[in-house]
Amino acid sequence: FNDTATTEIYTLSLHDALPIYVEFLDWKLPVESSTDLFHNYYLAQIALMMRRNGADGTKILQSAVCVHQILPAIAYRYEVAFSINKLNREYRDILADILAVEAIDDEYPEAIRDHYRLRGKISLTDDLVTDLLINELHLLHRDNGMTSFSHQMYQIGRASCRERV
Repeated sequence: FNDTATTEIYTLSLHDALPIYVEFLDWKLPVESSTDLFHNYYLAQIALMMRRNGADGTKILQSAVCVHQILPAIAYRYEVAFSINKLNREYRDILADILAVEAIDDEYPEAIRDHYRLRGKISLTDDLVTDLLINELHLLHRDNGMTSFSHQMYQIGRASCRERV
């Protein structure tokens, strides 16, 4: 696997996250593909959020579900519209539809649930998902009435979506 720009982003995020590396975040090592690379990048964002905020188990679980189940669905919706950004209103409509239609796996991810001893249904609202993806994990960007993917996040979101189909 050789993608210099992508590897640089990954290396910086993973380097920042290493002091709080925890096994229950399911890191993909060794990195063998761009999908593995971005999987770890997403986990690094969750690890950084843990370090910044001292996030509790529920927030970590919600973040993992947003990263692995909601974000690829958003990327897919953006891709079929040939766009990496949408008006905030369009983004909210897409997200509301995803939350209404997508089946959220309430047992996922088991390792986080076991570590924090969490059971029960995962509660996700439009506002919570948006806050996690934009303000906490920095995987989406909001500016001038638009909600967008950075190029790298969009590319891997598309790849994750293809794997799900």
